[in-house]
Amino acid sequence: MKYLTTIFVLATLLLTPSCVTDGSPPEKALNTNVVNLGFPNKQYEMAYYITEVCTGLRAPPPSVIIVDSDSWGFGNQYLGLYFQSRQTAFIRVLEGYDPILVAMHEYTHHLLIFNRRDSTHNSPLFDKCSFGSNLQK
Repeated sequence: MKYLTTIFVLATLLLTPSCVTDGSPPEKALNTNVVNLGFPNKQYEMAYYITEVCTGLRAPPPSVIIVDSDSWGFGNQYLGLYFQSRQTAFIRVLEGYDPILVAMHEYTHHLLIFNRRDSTHNSPLFDKCSFGSNLQK
């Protein structure tokens, strides 16, 4: 039983759907022809404002870069990453996952960081406003 708990904890850490980093994005993701800057479309923009209202936090919106799976370069365990120093959310398009929900998760990181709140996944705002880790379609 002890080993099952350890395996479960490790699997949960490995399958974390998103993360915050202050590093640099891989060139592969930046130099792809499928990248969109700003809000790629009205759905992403509306999702940002919904996340603002839900969290009760305000901030200038981040840049959003949509990357297809072939151009992703961040590791298969991530569906999205928020780069704090660039105020940019990278969203991976992967079959079976809703990229708008992934974006809302990254927006929550952005809003928490901008408002100097705990931006770890311990914040209850992830479950309340960005569907926690349930990002499947």
